[in-house]
Amino acid sequence: MTKKKKKKPANSPDQLKRKIPSFKPAVAGLIASLALLFLVLSSLPQEEKEISFASPAPAFQVSAGVTVEQQAGFIRLTKTAANGAPIFFLVPNVNVDADLYDVIALELKSDQAFEPGRLLFVSRYNRGFQYNFGMDFDSGLRGRFGRRLIYMRAHGAWQWIVKDILVNFGPQAKQVEIKSVKFIRANPGTLIRAGWSGLLRYGDPKLGSCFAMASPLFIWNSFNIVLTPYLLALLALAALGLLAVNTFKLNRRYGVLIVAGFFLAFYFCWTVLETRNGIFYLKGAARDVGLYWGKDKLAKREIVVGDKKFADFMEYCNKNIPDDAKLFNLVSREPPGTPPNYLWGVMSGFLQRPRATSSFHLKDEVSPPYYIVYYTDPGKIAGLENERSAFDNYVDGYLELAPGQNLTQEYFLWNRIEDITALKLTVRGEGRLSVTVLGADGKIEVGRGTLASLGSNEADFRITGLPGYLKNRVFLKVENSGKTTVKVGITREDTYLPGKLFLNGREHKGDLSFDLFYSIKSPKLFKAFGEGAYIFTR
Repeated sequence: MTKKKKKKPANSPDQLKRKIPSFKPAVAGLIASLALLFLVLSSLPQEEKEISFASPAPAFQVSAGVTVEQQAGFIRLTKTAANGAPIFFLVPNVNVDADLYDVIALELKSDQAFEPGRLLFVSRYNRGFQYNFGMDFDSGLRGRFGRRLIYMRAHGAWQWIVKDILVNFGPQAKQVEIKSVKFIRANPGTLIRAGWSGLLRYGDPKLGSCFAMASPLFIWNSFNIVLTPYLLALLALAALGLLAVNTFKLNRRYGVLIVAGFFLAFYFCWTVLETRNGIFYLKGAARDVGLYWGKDKLAKREIVVGDKKFADFMEYCNKNIPDDAKLFNLVSREPPGTPPNYLWGVMSGFLQRPRATSSFHLKDEVSPPYYIVYYTDPGKIAGLENERSAFDNYVDGYLELAPGQNLTQEYFLWNRIEDITALKLTVRGEGRLSVTVLGADGKIEVGRGTLASLGSNEADFRITGLPGYLKNRVFLKVENSGKTTVKVGITREDTYLPGKLFLNGREHKGDLSFDLFYSIKSPKLFKAFGEGAYIFTR
């Protein structure tokens, strides 16, 4: 007798395997279809307006300290000044219809790999070149001509007639060559390439920034702004489809297809972002090798800062200022001949060895401070002794002071009390406040505040300090000497200040929110590094 084979259940693993179709042919077909579609879109006609720098070159201007050489088919721009402004060239009177041309193609070569640059334009919305009216690009591979596509329509002011353009290269570029600038009324294929070029554009990371893992849903960038709504809609449709499968008891294969379709789209977007990140990191590595390989520490600092004199001055400060000194950074934000705002990212503290600059390290008496002055007026050594900010003494609450009540903030001075000039408080109400500065024992008066102005939200006091008082520990006493209740701004967060806050003699959680200003009346020149670069002390 032959044994009868047992029938496997309808939903057994083997049966399900036979029912679930293979996605490999479908994926391969989809990729081939997309590639063919891209080739078709790229072959569609498009209109171009070209500004060629082959001989004879059109009228243009370049930045100061840059020489121009006309070569066969291109121009060569060379920076001659060591700390000069970045290389740029300006083409006036291009008079391009921005509503017609949506992509700009730069054919150029740079001596720096992936040097970040910016293309600025003048339209009806701005009278001159401004940073906000421009689009970023990078220079591509070092020493090779390449075509950099910029999708200009992404800028809201790219409308009507564009009169002039300015192509600004980064501070590290010492020599660039330009063949042409093309304004393109792009076909869909060129638009896709321009968008991809923008997605892969390299930009130097800034201090304080962080890198995060690419995700098409959770990391917000320009690419996700386009894709995320569609992915969320697809997710909602997938959830509704699964609900329909379970509700109407449909074949389980439909549920598998729905889930597979969603994750296929999701992982496609994720793969695009991961590819972008990988290319970005490779560009960064290539740029770092070209910039820093074989250079000493000081040369690397000069590259990061963009100003050799400033980097040398910081090294000079390291060698001459005592290790236990208190430092006050009076460095100008935009020194002449350097990229704007370069010190916002690289402050002088990043180029100095660690010192006792925190109030945690203050001694019983105010130590001699050192004031680093770089392209600021050496006759006006003044600044903020204590500053409210989003990370420090911002206001997140108020204390009510009834008539006759007071609050006292323990504080440790960085400067002498006689150099403190003003105190600013955040208040609510129109009462009358008085300010007194008490000494280290909390009893002897070493300074007094005179009300300078009183607004609806702020009260400003001029501070007159006792000459010769050298202790750093003081108490700022704020008293309501009027007849109505006044609210005084405080912060309930830990501000990392060692001082305590007291309300009517009892310790209170938080700190007084205030700005304290200083002005050195008789500074002494400690060292002079050169023109515009000095070290003063008290």
